[in-house]
Amino acid sequence: RVMLEKAEDFAADGAVWMEFQLDAVQYSKVLKMTQLEFWQFMHSLAVQAKELHGIGVGFTASCARYKPVSLAEQMAKETVAAAAEIPSLVGCGLHGDENLAPRPW
Repeated sequence: RVMLEKAEDFAADGAVWMEFQLDAVQYSKVLKMTQLEFWQFMHSLAVQAKELHGIGVGFTASCARYKPVSLAEQMAKETVAAAAEIPSLVGCGLHGDENLAPRPW
């Protein structure tokens, strides 16, 4: 609901594209689904946003900087695999406080 409302607001302001950074590991656990199922669900919302409001939506899989490197690596592998069938999944990266020490990154 929130994403579709944002799409409506952004489109009303003249935007043609919006992108969200999402932690699929965390959201998929909360929603009790696999990461692939999560991205499929989010893609369905992206399709709705395009149909309803004429705005493109993309998603970047994002892992918190304070999480273990192994988790980020696993997320990246799953993101690459999911992106093969999820056109709205456009990137992979890190999020969080950039003032944290860069180790182990």
